[in-house]
Amino acid sequence: MIKESLNIQAQEVHREKEELQNQLTHLRNKITPYQTLEIKSVSKGKQKALRAITSFTGIICAQFLLMQSGTYVFYSWDIIEPITCLLTMSDATVAYWFWNMTGKPWNLHGLEKYYIEKTMRKEILKKKNADWDSH
Repeated sequence: MIKESLNIQAQEVHREKEELQNQLTHLRNKITPYQTLEIKSVSKGKQKALRAITSFTGIICAQFLLMQSGTYVFYSWDIIEPITCLLTMSDATVAYWFWNMTGKPWNLHGLEKYYIEKTMRKEILKKKNADWDSH
């Protein structure tokens, strides 16, 4: 009687184990496209962030070069000073706007994180719409 009971219990455990393994396989199959999507989105987001960072760096360098040439070559500091103040305020306004709209700091990591998250949201929406249309 004990052997029969243990045998029945072992069969139930075996069936439960198989069912759980099937569920795990099913979940892995469902999550795989999203993992692939995540890898692609992170790559695209990093590329977009790099382009934005390069653009912003170019703008800052151009401002610096214009201020230096304006101060020492073409004009004097008395003329360039208000322009420098306006450029500084505009740079600060852009940084504040970015922080206010995204909640991310205005630095390299913040820009990268913003673009990665934005790309992931866009790609996931595309995937969900494609999945919805195929049903």
